[in-house]
Amino acid sequence: MPGSSPATPENLGRRLRPACAISPGVRGTAGIESSDIMAGRIRRVRPALVIATDILAGHRSERIVAGIQLSATGIHPGSGVGNRRHALFRQTLGIPVIAVGVPTVVHT
Repeated sequence: MPGSSPATPENLGRRLRPACAISPGVRGTAGIESSDIMAGRIRRVRPALVIATDILAGHRSERIVAGIQLSATGIHPGSGVGNRRHALFRQTLGIPVIAVGVPTVVHT
């Protein structure tokens, strides 16, 4: 019966792929650009792609967590509030980048 078996690695079989995660933080806290942290991890781990998440700034409080933004071309962290950091793109990281943006702050 569909949906009755637990989603354990043994039951997923070949559909399961290895994954890893890092949280580079922001430059003001970490002291290093997210793109530089990512580039080092990519050289070491050699992933097939990056899924990058970022906070988006909305102009109205109604937009907070009202949806998400998906992009297959990457992301410029901080650009929504005029704090443009180094890009996380295929051209800068050398592998495909899927970006997920979630509006969680209001910028007026």
